[in-house]
Amino acid sequence: MDAAVSTGCSGFGAVARDHDGVVLGGCYKFVVKSLDVIWAELEALNEGLKLVGRLKVAQLILESDSAMLVNKVKKRMQDVTILGQRIKQDCKAFNKCDGTTIHDGSSGDSGNNDDISVVGGWSCVS
Repeated sequence: MDAAVSTGCSGFGAVARDHDGVVLGGCYKFVVKSLDVIWAELEALNEGLKLVGRLKVAQLILESDSAMLVNKVKKRMQDVTILGQRIKQDCKAFNKCDGTTIHDGSSGDSGNNDDISVVGGWSCVS
């Protein structure tokens, strides 16, 4: 999942792949307003989770190039900020999966997992 923010425009989305890297589906959304980057990344997470719900995935690995989002998701139970509470709410979708992992996709730690990987990139050109 990924997001991009430009003056007056934000875009976010996700691509779902199986353990062999075969694309299973994708989604995206654009809004005509500038979001703070972390909020746009959170919207990408939300779109990715909606995609996972439509695909009825039992196990997944979420990848993001946003270290801040990954850290916020991992520490969501201790985060009392508005952003943290929104992440906590969005992550309730994790309860529908048997196993969930989230990590910084740029670190290359996805390894040889037999899970679903939600990754992707979207841009917004004004």
